[in-house]
Amino acid sequence: MDMTTIADAEQCARLTNYLKSDGFFGVGKYPASTFTITKASAEGKAKGNVAYYNITGNLTIKGTTHPITFPAIVSLLLMALK
Repeated sequence: MDMTTIADAEQCARLTNYLKSDGFFGVGKYPASTFTITKASAEGKAKGNVAYYNITGNLTIKGTTHPITFPAIVSLLLMALK
């Protein structure tokens, strides 16, 4: 496989236009999406400088909101610097 053909400017432009279209994200009518965190729960103890969490929140895209939960890895080193 010629790896240099994975994406070119024309392909990237077509993908971007498709994602912005009314059939996908509809950015003309819905220019923003939101994610509001409602809960962050630690999953066990931190290991080294890494902590594991489950993040729960409300994701709104195209005016429709759905609750979602996903795992996250948090660097404790970054948290200590803030």
